[in-house]
Amino acid sequence: MENKSQTTCTYCKGNGYFQLVTGGSETCPSCQGTGNVETAATTGSSSS
Repeated sequence: MENKSQTTCTYCKGNGYFQLVTGGSETCPSCQGTGNVETAATTGSSSS
């Protein structure tokens, strides 16, 4: 069984955007600006 949980995006540290060196900001490509990423956690026993 597969459960999905949300964790804070490590790329933008949960902000949803990051500051550019040249000035301004850009939407985080990892979480699409949400600040969270979905992780797949497998639980239960696997059947053969």
